[in-house]
Amino acid sequence: MKPVPVYSKIKQELKDLMDRGMYEAGDKFLTERDVAAKYNTSRITANKVLSALVAEGVLEYRLGVGTFVKAQTIDYDLRSLTSFTAQCQRAGKVPGTDVLEFSSGRASEFDPEVIENLHCGKLDRIYRMVRVRTADDVPVICEERYLLAGFCPGLKVGDVGGSLFTTLESRFGLTLYGSEETISAVVPTESVAKALELEPVSAVLEVRAVGFLDAETRLWFEITHYHPEHYAFYNWLGPLRRTQPAEGALR
Repeated sequence: MKPVPVYSKIKQELKDLMDRGMYEAGDKFLTERDVAAKYNTSRITANKVLSALVAEGVLEYRLGVGTFVKAQTIDYDLRSLTSFTAQCQRAGKVPGTDVLEFSSGRASEFDPEVIENLHCGKLDRIYRMVRVRTADDVPVICEERYLLAGFCPGLKVGDVGGSLFTTLESRFGLTLYGSEETISAVVPTESVAKALELEPVSAVLEVRAVGFLDAETRLWFEITHYHPEHYAFYNWLGPLRRTQPAEGALR
């Protein structure tokens, strides 16, 4: 087994300090000089460690002020379909749900984009719900979701006060295949800003998504807004893919 590099050991020990509550969100953190002295290492290694913690989102650097412990955001993994409850728990926070609205009706009673996105008929029954998702009682998501009722008949407001994905899978036996999403930065409506406790002029991340049961069968359409200070979208990109020029002959 290869020995653990000094750089990695120091980085983990600094993370342990924060995990034990010796440094909390917003606290000013050790300087490069402090780290070098504390662990009897070079300033170069200390700088590398602090830079890595900034890159990982554990610390944040404020120009002319210093390095501070960053408040933990909730990661939205763009590579897989994950429930908010799971995202929240993974971030060490307690999830909560406030159901602001719950109703059902024919698809024709809702905005035309609902029919367009769900590929359903005008007479198909739809559940509509507006929920605010909280992390440690702080509102972080405002979600408006339209669900085809035929796949989950008898759904009630009491069923959507927690993880909807869990309810759909455990109670109705549905297997969630994935979702097609479009992410934009928008200025929230007055109602969304109020729900997320934001100034109306703030920018939020808006996700418009269609959820699938298989490659073709649509289950839900959602318009969801994420609090910009409490949510971070995460993805991993593979190696650089170099485009090849089209083959052909000059005319």
